[in-house]
Amino acid sequence: MSKVMTRRQPQPLSKRLSAFGRRNLFVWLAFLVPLVLMCTAWGLMDVAPFGNADKQILVTDLWHQYYPFLVDMQHKLQHHESLFWTWSVGGGVNYFSLMSYYLASPLNFLSVFVHPDYLREFLAISVAVKISLAGAFMAYFLKSVFKRNDASLIIFGVSFSFCAFFMGYYWNTIWLDTVCITPLMALGAVKLLTENKFRLYTVMLALSLLTNYYMGFFSCIFVLLIFICYHLVRWQNFKVFAANFVKIGVFTVLGIGIAAFFVLPAFSALQNTHASTLKFPEQFETNIGGSNDFLGVLNGLKSVTGNLVNFSVAANKEIDAMPNIACGAVPLFFAFLSLSSKEIKLKEKIVNFGLVLFLFLSFIIRQLDYVWHGFHFPNMIYYRFSYIVSFVLIVMGFHAFTKLKKVNVLEVIIAALLSFFTLSMEFDFTGSTDPEGKLDWMTPAVICSAIAIAVIVGAVVLNVTKAVKEKHSPAVISVSVIAVFTTLAAYIIYMLHQVQEVFPNNEVKEGEGPFDTGVFNMFAVKDHTRPDRMQWVVPTLIAVAVLFTLITALVVLYTKRIVPRQAVVASLLVIAVVQSGYTAYFGVNVTTVTGMFDYPRGEANTAAVIETMNDRETDTPELWRAEVTTTQTLNDGALNQYRGMSMFNSMANESITIFAQNFGMAGWQAGNRYLYLESSPVSNMFLNLKYLIARDGTYANTYDLNEVAASDKVKLLKNNHYLPMGFMVNKELLSWTEVKQENSFDQFEKQNEFFRYATGITEPVYTEISPKDNTTSASTDYIAPKSGLYLISGKSEKVKVKRNGNQQPQEHNLSTPYIACIGYFEKGDEITLVSEDEKQGDNVRLKLDVLNQDVFEKGYAMLSQNVMTTTEFNNGAKMKGTINTTRDGLFYTSVPYEKGWKAYVDGNEVEITPVGGSLVAFSLDKGSHTIELKYTPNGFAPGMVISVICLLAFAAACVLIYVLKKKLLPDWACDKAFQEEE
Repeated sequence: MSKVMTRRQPQPLSKRLSAFGRRNLFVWLAFLVPLVLMCTAWGLMDVAPFGNADKQILVTDLWHQYYPFLVDMQHKLQHHESLFWTWSVGGGVNYFSLMSYYLASPLNFLSVFVHPDYLREFLAISVAVKISLAGAFMAYFLKSVFKRNDASLIIFGVSFSFCAFFMGYYWNTIWLDTVCITPLMALGAVKLLTENKFRLYTVMLALSLLTNYYMGFFSCIFVLLIFICYHLVRWQNFKVFAANFVKIGVFTVLGIGIAAFFVLPAFSALQNTHASTLKFPEQFETNIGGSNDFLGVLNGLKSVTGNLVNFSVAANKEIDAMPNIACGAVPLFFAFLSLSSKEIKLKEKIVNFGLVLFLFLSFIIRQLDYVWHGFHFPNMIYYRFSYIVSFVLIVMGFHAFTKLKKVNVLEVIIAALLSFFTLSMEFDFTGSTDPEGKLDWMTPAVICSAIAIAVIVGAVVLNVTKAVKEKHSPAVISVSVIAVFTTLAAYIIYMLHQVQEVFPNNEVKEGEGPFDTGVFNMFAVKDHTRPDRMQWVVPTLIAVAVLFTLITALVVLYTKRIVPRQAVVASLLVIAVVQSGYTAYFGVNVTTVTGMFDYPRGEANTAAVIETMNDRETDTPELWRAEVTTTQTLNDGALNQYRGMSMFNSMANESITIFAQNFGMAGWQAGNRYLYLESSPVSNMFLNLKYLIARDGTYANTYDLNEVAASDKVKLLKNNHYLPMGFMVNKELLSWTEVKQENSFDQFEKQNEFFRYATGITEPVYTEISPKDNTTSASTDYIAPKSGLYLISGKSEKVKVKRNGNQQPQEHNLSTPYIACIGYFEKGDEITLVSEDEKQGDNVRLKLDVLNQDVFEKGYAMLSQNVMTTTEFNNGAKMKGTINTTRDGLFYTSVPYEKGWKAYVDGNEVEITPVGGSLVAFSLDKGSHTIELKYTPNGFAPGMVISVICLLAFAAACVLIYVLKKKLLPDWACDKAFQEEE
């Protein structure tokens, strides 16, 4: 009878999914628990869509940049516009590079399915999802590497979700994707080194770079550290080392290559930014420590070490000036236990300690910091790679937890001593930062709390011991222990509740001025001299001491086999969840929230006016611009969806910032921003501004702005001297040069020069007005020599204008100098400029000029004779038009120039000769011509070729190995011992 060969029938998809869910139950819980905690924290703060839903998480850069850019991205996706270029901000910007830093999160692309009215709620939920995914991915990493699958995965996964980095920077949404997938990338590296499995590593590395190339750079450095540490701990022989070096090198190149279509254009754009000008420090310098020597490094190590336990409030801006490395009491205690446990090899302990020490030194030593941050120093937000410390500590701690069965009391005591030693680093025993002794470690409050804790823990030990002797069931003992630890957690809740009074439900109203600092001036978390810190730092650290004591007692009881493992896991889970919950709440409270209905300011009326403006231009095919007289964010064009000039963007082309400063706009090169604030008719004409929007209804330029629409107080103003994009000027304009050094030039003179070169008119378009004799540094009087439009420039934080002694409604913030329009004055009017600048004092220098209207009108008449008629413009990176010019000259546009722009005249490409190195222009002969401008990001074409090649190579490798079962990587390069150990 012949044997019948049968094949096992594949299980239905539902059963396979069910089995997958059961196998990864604790990974799912490591996602759900952080999601509930984060949403609860927002609910307590009434953050939409939770609670009363009258507040939002938009603060700081999320207010000024990330959300406005997301609005613009959603608009582009829903209206199928080009992703190469945007006209919403900066007069026109390389959108591909902007996306590479701000918008490439996969979740952002889902916004295409969201109604614009609910975009803020979508953003908040996406942030909560990313934080939760971090916990799930960390749990999956630990499950896969250490071959454990129990509730301990939740403990350590949740700790990563609520590490200080996430709580300090959750508003920095652009970084969260790369950070949350760090465990998967690390797992991919481990699998590549130990099992020759390359798919996860390659995909995660590519995804890290695609979601944010900047954070992806940290991922690349971290992979290098993983490779080094792995071989230091598990050295086999040089042959294996060489093989591992080759395979991780090959798949790193593949991962980077897959992302090349995005990374290469971003790298090209980076060469135009201010960051590219920063140089490597020539002398040894420190960020933390106070002195550039060995003692300074030691002081820095003390400060950074102390920050390991600062779990309730994370640093989130420059003033905090400390790295966010805390990850909770449980992982930190067990990380120290990994250093004392005899079950963990000495070599591994040394390497782990050395890795953490190297990361600490990277925070402190500026040369290392410079390399970590992509060979430049970051602006305001320092130590952006600090999340790696939390990751390493959590992995160390989990490894020690897996060895808990063989731990002895002495090892636990050593870990406890190290924990309390770290806690003591938060205090300055010299009293230099605490002259009143409020932070003295031996304060009565701390002693009393320590005694109380000792009594409670002693009672736990005695009662549990008694229960064991009386042979109570393990379930009864476990319940007793969990109940006691839950009670102690409630005590912590009560104690921290007293701290809550220090943190009222802050609602920050941002955007009051062009450089509003808002939460920048929030109290300094690491400033021990601040009285508000005094009110919470001691209770917080006492709470940490309580947690360390509880964990120590719990582990000691377990080593004596008094408490079963289930009780240990459950108790630690309670501690981790309680601490994470309060970390979430205080993180939101200190980061602050903003009012839901104040953003954008005057939303309904502003939107109505913008809709009217767009309706007026429905049949206009050309590129025209609009701006606001006062800003709410630094990217109002993206937020309100009009083609604006203002921009705050870390990828800003520095040459455009310099042009803006020279041309009379407010700009800051290191701050990567330039702003349009109500300026002069000359600026409006050359920047192709057709409309201005006055949100508060006030404006100064009554000379050539007419009100054409209004909604309540919001007014729409039309420029009577508008010129379309593209017109003829004199070739001499190419002689106009920019001055790079800030505050070293007269903006009126630079604009006079620009006007003269462009038009050939020798008379100045501005004339300076001399003050009266009774001038002081705070107040300057003038007499208007003629009727006309008057403007000021200079540097002063607050300037008020009086007409014949009467205060004018507008105030001007010239902390960053710009040409500000102050109004139309009649001949003989007394003009008083009052400066309220305490910082500059007697150094305030203001300049008053009058617009020479006859000169300006003459120039406008000449320039308006030869303009381009646009025939095609799709709001993207292409425009086309015709011109019939009566003279040879320079075809001028206000399109910001960078490599990638190409110009065609009558179908033939011509050389672009940028004005001031900043604006697209080219020579054009007399006659009728067809003009075409096209833009493709520099580096996109070669990057796309590289990406396609690498993607095909990766796909081929997958087919060969996983489908055809070919062996491309030798078995001896695997680390079978590593796979069997755990």
